[in-house]
Amino acid sequence: MNAFPLHTVKGLTLCLSLITGLAVNASAGETEIPKLFTQHCAQCHGDKGQGGSAPPLVGAPLRQATDLGSIAKLIANGSPATGMPGFRDIMSGADLFSLAMFIAEQQGLSTSLPSAPPSIPDGVVQSEVESFRVERLAEVENPYGIAVLPDGRILVTEAKIGALQIIESGELLPEPVSGTPFGPPTRDFFKRRLMDVAVHPGNGWIYLTATEGTDNENLAERGRLILSRGHIHNGQWVDGETLLSVPTHEGSGGRIAFDSAGRVYLGTVHAPTDDDPIPSQDIASPHGKILRLNEDGTVPPDNPYAGREDAFPYVWAYGLRAPLGLAVDDQGRLWESENGPRGGDELNLIKPGHNYGWPVITWGHPYDETPTVSRVTQEGMEQPVVSWVPSPAVSGAVFYDADAFPGWKDSLFVCSLKGRTLYRIKFKGDRTALIENLLMDSDRLRDIAVGPDGYLYLITDSGLVLRLVPA
Repeated sequence: MNAFPLHTVKGLTLCLSLITGLAVNASAGETEIPKLFTQHCAQCHGDKGQGGSAPPLVGAPLRQATDLGSIAKLIANGSPATGMPGFRDIMSGADLFSLAMFIAEQQGLSTSLPSAPPSIPDGVVQSEVESFRVERLAEVENPYGIAVLPDGRILVTEAKIGALQIIESGELLPEPVSGTPFGPPTRDFFKRRLMDVAVHPGNGWIYLTATEGTDNENLAERGRLILSRGHIHNGQWVDGETLLSVPTHEGSGGRIAFDSAGRVYLGTVHAPTDDDPIPSQDIASPHGKILRLNEDGTVPPDNPYAGREDAFPYVWAYGLRAPLGLAVDDQGRLWESENGPRGGDELNLIKPGHNYGWPVITWGHPYDETPTVSRVTQEGMEQPVVSWVPSPAVSGAVFYDADAFPGWKDSLFVCSLKGRTLYRIKFKGDRTALIENLLMDSDRLRDIAVGPDGYLYLITDSGLVLRLVPA
């Protein structure tokens, strides 16, 4: 297990990759990669990295660094054997890593997290404050969302065939729920078909999100994101209602969370079109947003833009790229885990009417052939509480307030896909005090839920349904 405190600068807490051991701290200005290279590297390595008194940084492999993490470490620590100084004390973490990203891209190296073959641990796992075992409950196909009913039955969505499966008494039932609002399971799907599942904490309604495709040639109308609710009775979906339907051409997002008053929060991904290239910054668009609904799908009158003709009334917060996890803590605060581009995965504390910056600001780097500088701050736009660089591809999230793991109480758990790690995050106020890394190199962890027994339930992209139980 690996636990470490995060550094804080001007109230902003950010976490760099586990592979470098460096914390990225927010600074007052932007990270200027070309300027950094000219200032710190060009004198020895040539103005274009072609080599000089020190070896070239382009056109030839680096002798002492072969991946993104080792480049970042080399810049930070230097190399006494070759006379290269370390820059840890004169550069911020953000500058160190941005420079490493720039050099890695010139070398044509991967800027992704390294990984080992997937491995689900056997036996007892010792974390910072708890011991646990990982149990394998079932195996499904392309899972996306997981929820646990009050009676202990586990609901899992199979995304690409559109099936809602039930695991009862540790066994996967032979048939999925029939009559769900998106029709029978089929392989004729539009990207992801059935996405998240969540159980309302107050009234037992089961909420589902899905995408449905159409044959419309208009990009914005090729599919719809749909939020529905219903009940399950004898394996049948009953009392079904469609609460919200918005156009989209993205088959991701759709995460659901509830607050203590029973209101529904829904995350939508940034879905640009020719007519609306930055919809996440457009409060009239449903895309790149956290939406807030009453439990019956109506607009809460205290939504920040309710009643405005120039706004989509469900918008609660905006400027988001890909919200793949939503969780409400015991103080009623809404947390969002978000995928960023090539770095810049975020954990955001969502506040009504606030702008979280995408695509104007990001700690990631755009997917361009030529490395470009990212703007990281702008007045009126929120900073993340945590930013992971490079991206572990964070996904589902849940707040733990149960009793089975008393040492984990009041922790936020965040899954990761590429990073294949489960992060446990502790807060002090609205800042991060600790990140603990659980299940490292396990599998692509897609979503997580807490059951009525206090155990943690996970699904992986390989199809495993897992349960974390006390040892």
